[in-house]
Amino acid sequence: MKPISIVFLIISVILIAAGLLTCSVAKANASSQGIQLYDVKDDRGEIENTFDFSNENVGKIEIKVADADVKIVCGADSNKIVINNFSSTGYVCQVENKALVMETGFNVLSLTDLAQGEIRFKGFRYYINDFFSGATLAPKSVTVYVSDAFDIKVISVSTTNGDVSVEGASYDADIMLSVENGSISFKDIKTNSSVKGTVKGSGDITLENVNAHVSEMECENGTVKGSLTADEITVNAMSDVELLCGSDMEKYNYDLVAAKGKITLTGVELQNPHKTHNPNLANKLDIEVQQGNITITANAASGTQPNN
Repeated sequence: MKPISIVFLIISVILIAAGLLTCSVAKANASSQGIQLYDVKDDRGEIENTFDFSNENVGKIEIKVADADVKIVCGADSNKIVINNFSSTGYVCQVENKALVMETGFNVLSLTDLAQGEIRFKGFRYYINDFFSGATLAPKSVTVYVSDAFDIKVISVSTTNGDVSVEGASYDADIMLSVENGSISFKDIKTNSSVKGTVKGSGDITLENVNAHVSEMECENGTVKGSLTADEITVNAMSDVELLCGSDMEKYNYDLVAAKGKITLTGVELQNPHKTHNPNLANKLDIEVQQGNITITANAASGTQPNN
């Protein structure tokens, strides 16, 4: 190593040590004066941050997080996002181009608050604290409350490990939920667009009072169950699929395959696989199950089943 390189290395080490010492002294002084430098934990040992976006123009909600439960509550009285137990340096939350975006990951802008158009070394102390404290935060969660004042066109949520749910959405929006390991729940959804749920690992998908134009559900190692009405329904699952659909079951072309189970449509067990094709029908119901049964029920006693 050249002498000049050694000199710069020594200088760098000295500066780092000085910075750590400064942060340590500042933290001790702040503590003695009752000044809170870091996020405050409540009585439950949790950290909660709330961001109000009532004054924004929001048409899209996009949440990309790791290891957290995510809940979208539509038809709420207020417009806010509540973020629990995330390190302040571990995420970005902002409204940009009419999209409410919350995304986890290394946030270099938080070091200087450049994202807010300011240069303040607010964030660096959080990195120091997170690195040396070794503190384990409580389970993470994100809850978005959105009122009917916004015309939401897209709701997109993805997480690695955690449960995801959307409830009360009555916008004509594309709703897309994806998890690696965890469960997905759709409740009281009405849209002329599409709903899509994807569980790539272990977890189930449940639907309660869902009405959409197109529905696509994929569950690699779980079940898909619930009440669903749609013009086009596609389901791929490992285990059982149980759907309570609309009363008019004759409007569909069917492609039903249960590799190791049985197929029951409105109380009648059908030949496996069961496929029909009527060129005059635009609607379709395609379900493939690897190790379970397919059970489809009409939501009214007058529901009929297609011919075998």
